[in-house]
Amino acid sequence: MGEDRAMSTRKYPFKVGELHCFVINDFSSTDTAEGLIVNSNAEELEQVAHEFSFDPENIPVDYNNLFLRIGERNVLVDAGIPRPMGNLFRGLEELEIDPGEINVVVITHSDRDHVGGLLDEDGEISFPNASHIMMEDFWEFWTTQKKRAELTQLNNWTEDKAQSTWDAYTKIKHLISLVKHGEEFLPGCRLLSAPGHRHDHSVLSLTSSGEHLMHISDTIAHPLFMAKRDWYSSYDANPTQTIATKAKLLDKCAQVNALVFAAHFPFPGLGYVQKAQANWKWQPKSKINAEEG
Repeated sequence: MGEDRAMSTRKYPFKVGELHCFVINDFSSTDTAEGLIVNSNAEELEQVAHEFSFDPENIPVDYNNLFLRIGERNVLVDAGIPRPMGNLFRGLEELEIDPGEINVVVITHSDRDHVGGLLDEDGEISFPNASHIMMEDFWEFWTTQKKRAELTQLNNWTEDKAQSTWDAYTKIKHLISLVKHGEEFLPGCRLLSAPGHRHDHSVLSLTSSGEHLMHISDTIAHPLFMAKRDWYSSYDANPTQTIATKAKLLDKCAQVNALVFAAHFPFPGLGYVQKAQANWKWQPKSKINAEEG
């Protein structure tokens, strides 16, 4: 029994209004502050890391996925890293959710750690009964070889990486449903354009019974980036857009006191943004009642 518990996937249940939500930890890794933040100096990084209670040489970086029950629908935001790596599908199994029971998959952007699980190890569709929601403007980049080459350049992808994603999208093309920026596709659910990390990057806004959850996806890779308005990541394709999007989203989240979910923050990636002069502070949501397996 102890061995089974140790092998269980980390999951965190919480509610937003009437929505039942779970964070599922797909994967965990570490990085250095210097490896994450490219436009700073070692002394400044060390100071900020310690202020946030992180070891600058051992920064936790998690890969978290959000599962929602919206009415009678099972909704998964992003599909995780390619199988058989990762714990997303095991986490769904532990929640007694079969991939065939997923009704909606929301795709925030096309990096492999967010779309790698769209197909299984045999190249078959992981969620055959799900509508796969994407932003209309971003899908247009995938419709021709010329547009795909443009997106590859904008996102700083290799051709192989872009081709792998296009191969997966080709398989699920008949399941893709396109929405416009800010269009409500489920009660209280809207995708919003948020370029910077990637040109085709979006975030998910959810409201229920007066409560607000903002899934900021990869807008920022770690709470450390809140300490300085102009900091960006080595993974961000367009630093200027990244900084502008970060400021707009974090200011909004602080203004409306939204619960924030970030895909790569330390598990469970949930908390609140507070203004701190020209920058921001991160207040993690309590892990009381977190399910560790």
